[in-house]
Amino acid sequence: EDKVAAIDIGGRFVEAISDYAAGKEVCACVRPEDITLALSKASSSARNSFAGEITRVVAVGPLTRVEIDCGFPLIALVTKRSAEELGLEKGKQVFATFKATGVHVIKGN
Repeated sequence: EDKVAAIDIGGRFVEAISDYAAGKEVCACVRPEDITLALSKASSSARNSFAGEITRVVAVGPLTRVEIDCGFPLIALVTKRSAEELGLEKGKQVFATFKATGVHVIKGN
């Protein structure tokens, strides 16, 4: 049976659906297109929302790759229009949000 797990990543906890037993070393992966960015924390059903600082912004065709330091690294992929409307740039504070169901848990080392 699937269960919600709290995965400790450097003292920050990511909620995910996982069958791994508590205490097992795992890797938590989130696809960049599954991460939404906002300038303020919003109420939503998403279980994971982390404040962070943008460390790098790279244009990739019609998309923008945004690297964020949330106490752990995250990479978000948003449309160029969204990046422009939010004024995303290096050093800006944002909230990175993703669902527990969007976290892929794989066996660690």
